[in-house]
Amino acid sequence: MQLQDIAMDDLPYKRLAECYEVLESTTKRKEMIEALVSLYKEAPKGIVDKLTYLTQGKLYPDYMGIEIGVGEKLAIKAISMASGRNENQVNELYRKLGDLGSAAEELCRKKAGFTLFRAAQCRDGI
Repeated sequence: MQLQDIAMDDLPYKRLAECYEVLESTTKRKEMIEALVSLYKEAPKGIVDKLTYLTQGKLYPDYMGIEIGVGEKLAIKAISMASGRNENQVNELYRKLGDLGSAAEELCRKKAGFTLFRAAQCRDGI
């Protein structure tokens, strides 16, 4: 089974994000284990390996030699385009919060009216 073959309703992304929020918010090993156990119990057997890789910050096992290769600058640019904010604003919030993921979450929550069409116009200098 490929990653793209997994149906969206197999495990709602919201549930995955909730589990990761619990993992991020605690230093207690028992709470982390309980959160992961709960997630694994809800997950269809066919995606447990993918959940494990994602939890390790990977998409595939190491032996496959596949890396995402998204550097910090590219991620900042993507967050900028998705949030409708300029890269300086993304960088400023990133420095303030100390975590790019948290900065992206906050910026996208306050998302400015910016569409993919508008992003293409900006890119093309229109």
